[in-house]
Amino acid sequence: MFELISDQGLLRLPLCGFHGGVVRFTFDHLSVASDQLDWKGTTTHGIASRDGIEFHIHTDSQGIRVLVRNTDSKPVRLKEITIEFAPDRLAAAPSAHDYMEYIHAAEFEQTCGTKRVGLPNRWMSAGVSSHMVYVLYHRTNRQAWLWSTLPPHAGDYVSFRALHEAPHLQGRFGIMIRCEIMATVLPGKDAATSTIQCRSGSDPLTLLNDVGKQWLGARSSPLKDTRLGWNSWDYFAGAVTSADVLQNAAMVRNVLAIKTPDIVIDDGWQMRWGSWIPNDNFAEGLDWLCHQIVRDGGIPGIWTAPLMVNCFSHLYQDHPDWFVRDGRGDIVNLRVSNGNCAVLDITHAQVRQLIREIFTRLKSHGFRTFKVDFTQMILKGDRFSDSTVPRGQLLRMTFQTIREAIGQESYLLACGAPYESVTGIVDAVRITGDVAIFWSHVLRDLSCIASRWWMHRALWNNDPDFLVVRSPEHSPNHSLGRQRHFKPADLGDWWWSGRQFNAREARTYAFLVLLSAGDILLSDHLPLLNDTGIEILRKVVNHRLSRAAVPLDLFDSHEGLPSVWLADEPTFQLIGLFNWEEDPRDFRLDLAQMGIPLPAQASSLWDNRPIPIDGASVQIRLEPRDCLGLYIPRAKPR
Repeated sequence: MFELISDQGLLRLPLCGFHGGVVRFTFDHLSVASDQLDWKGTTTHGIASRDGIEFHIHTDSQGIRVLVRNTDSKPVRLKEITIEFAPDRLAAAPSAHDYMEYIHAAEFEQTCGTKRVGLPNRWMSAGVSSHMVYVLYHRTNRQAWLWSTLPPHAGDYVSFRALHEAPHLQGRFGIMIRCEIMATVLPGKDAATSTIQCRSGSDPLTLLNDVGKQWLGARSSPLKDTRLGWNSWDYFAGAVTSADVLQNAAMVRNVLAIKTPDIVIDDGWQMRWGSWIPNDNFAEGLDWLCHQIVRDGGIPGIWTAPLMVNCFSHLYQDHPDWFVRDGRGDIVNLRVSNGNCAVLDITHAQVRQLIREIFTRLKSHGFRTFKVDFTQMILKGDRFSDSTVPRGQLLRMTFQTIREAIGQESYLLACGAPYESVTGIVDAVRITGDVAIFWSHVLRDLSCIASRWWMHRALWNNDPDFLVVRSPEHSPNHSLGRQRHFKPADLGDWWWSGRQFNAREARTYAFLVLLSAGDILLSDHLPLLNDTGIEILRKVVNHRLSRAAVPLDLFDSHEGLPSVWLADEPTFQLIGLFNWEEDPRDFRLDLAQMGIPLPAQASSLWDNRPIPIDGASVQIRLEPRDCLGLYIPRAKPR
């Protein structure tokens, strides 16, 4: 619990021995720290005033919340509020050498995971911030501290990072909590941070799971079932046609026996970004296509990037006042896959009406699943029609507008939006970067799946991107004739890095998707897959999990990737073993320590062969880039 020392304007956090915390308020015209103000109140609520601004600090058993009220006659611009426990103010500051830190990226394009405090690893830089949740874990005494936001989201973006005493980042440290607001506060109005909590325990995985339960308990609408189906993008990209969609939908139904699949048309169906009407590849029209999908038992789905508008469109030319601008007042112009695009300003009333009309029309065609992409690009802007909207509220406003148009019954997937922006609004969230049939993409996405398991079936359904298995060994035309300019494997320059994955690596990736327990959207051209490729897909489809597997060794290593996963299901337990490295690896598992009742029987998920158990232990050797699923049925009650 945070406490306010009102006579000093400082915070303390007895749970972890932190003292001397300073709250810093940064405006366009003013920067002031809490220890520079005269406070009145108690340890749970303090009030101070200066220059026409009233400052409030609220603390209780839930956490801390900071509020600013404009008591002047003129608007003020609030940039951010930070809470800083500097190491030189701590009697016994923690040492970076002793701690692991859990880093959660703001959105899927950034990598997350665990590493030693103050050091970079293969995937993350030193000194990187964690968003929405942050964990410190002592490597020897097994004590963990967790900081996180709590529902409801207040429209700020909250990040956490270690605050180091020295530039080398390897000595003593404290913590900084930054709440980015970036909003104009009108006279008589407030701006506030989300509630921020601190918790402790001996198991960081339990602490993360408990945060998920807190968000689940605050939901106002029930979670929807996870989705299973097919998406056009990974194989066809922008070359997709209505015939391609229906051909693959038939395979999903007839070969993989998926009864009510989501059939999602991704980018390539529209005239151009900003003109959301079908092109010549869908000449029959969207009404016709949705009817065909529904007639065959499917659920029609569609991709859009609703805030992005091609700069050669009439919409861009006719309504320049509808777009986000930079600090100089120029329209933000971004080079993306569809060419130069501007970003619609969701704070403009006519833009919100346009978004409603687009999604109302798409729903009227028959679509019931909506994949919404590239909305995070609005954060590239500095100036908006309504400057009073906080930074984090921009995307909440976007997705709330979409939700109003498509109704609560439709399935809404956010792809790219920072996670805080969409809590309580969407049904699913993309948790990884773009997958591709390259091992480098698998490694890049692995840490994101491992780090976000606790969000699944709590905040939303996790979407691990597409399940693709079309290695050259599984499909004669695995790239639709597109030329690949291969380059050496490089963990830094990872996009399409190294060779395309082989059959073993494709199966390893498929197993990772299965353990995520999230939405499963196939995205190969299914008629071209051979029997081996189809069998991998069938195995995943037939063994879907009801909840995400837990990466048990997430906090065990600075450089290592999570290799031991445990899925707990009502009738069975599934242990996932992975060798992500380039040498063979031996595993020795103590089943009793993993909470698996003995005697137990185990078999391989992939080929059903028995796996010997010696007492309470299992010993396995895995080749590089390989996996094993240990399927352990629960004993039936007598």
